Amino acid sequence: MSEALADNMEDGGSSAAGQPVQAGASRKTEAKRRRHLPKAARRLQLINSTVDSIARRGFSDTTLSHVAKSAGLSQGIVNLHFDNKETLFVETLKHLRDEFRNGWLKRLQEADGDPVLEIRALAGVFFDRRIGSKRKLAGWFAFVGEAKSRPIYRQICEAYDTEYFDAMVNACQGLIDQGGYEGFTAKEAAGALEAMLEGLWLSMHLAPTEMDRDKAKSVRDVFLKQFFSKHF
Repeated sequence: MSEALADNMEDGGSSAAGQPVQAGASRKTEAKRRRHLPKAARRLQLINSTVDSIARRGFSDTTLSHVAKSAGLSQGIVNLHFDNKETLFVETLKHLRDEFRNGWLKRLQEADGDPVLEIRALAGVFFDRRIGSKRKLAGWFAFVGEAKSRPIYRQICEAYDTEYFDAMVNACQGLIDQGGYEGFTAKEAAGALEAMLEGLWLSMHLAPTEMDRDKAKSVRDVFLKQFFSKHF
């Protein structure tokens, strides 16, 4: 299966309710499903369609009409769930934020206090196909580009960014304590790691043929070896 197809299937880019459509599903079956979605599923469908539209057309060129067409619905249905385009965009960013946060929190809980597993959890969420797919990276960076002129976008993510960074600092401190590493602090290591991961996301977005997911993981692993050679 190609990476593009895997991305589309795993992050819900091709279904009415954010779920992949099985091969061979009839258009009639899909249309019927679209007409009978509960409210939460309908909102998720429209959010996924918004991400699709932003990925294809860009931020400024995405309209409620485009979102409705992508979802196979009338614009009136979109207006029924979201007052206007800005409300829809805000809810779309919140969805992307929550998806990212829930992804690393789940992994962090499974690490059970082991700093090696914690670092792997926090650094690994960037490479989850459901979270860092091509279309969702396009959505993320579209919102980043608008954050200066629309402060609400920055405010939506600030608290969660701090929470993620604090978790990264704690994991780095655990490795420093175990390995007796010197020459840098946990905050410095966490800041460098976070910046590197975000940079890899940008490279994956702008130059996917040169920086694919596997190559990005290799860069991450080299970075971890440089800081924490006794553990990685």
